[in-house]
Amino acid sequence: MEVDMSRLNPPAEALLEVIGERTMVKVCREVGGQFIYIPQLQTLERSDRDERLIELYERGITYLEIAETFDITITRVRQLTQHLRPEGKRIYPEQKR
Repeated sequence: MEVDMSRLNPPAEALLEVIGERTMVKVCREVGGQFIYIPQLQTLERSDRDERLIELYERGITYLEIAETFDITITRVRQLTQHLRPEGKRIYPEQKR
């Protein structure tokens, strides 16, 4: 079945360019009419980094070592691991857990 893709809005046109007409028809058939959020690649990469960062933290690696591994600040490491620390327990960056 031929489908006229000339009436797509700009974001849908961009998607068509990336995935091609055949896959676009499949996407329209499966999720057409729904709002779909497609995250930026950087967001997906950051989520993967954060997961690996938490694994290191749980193994007892210091904040400083984690920060250096991922080229981020110690403050950011603390923010990402805050929910894992027992309430009221203060752990300094140079200490192991």
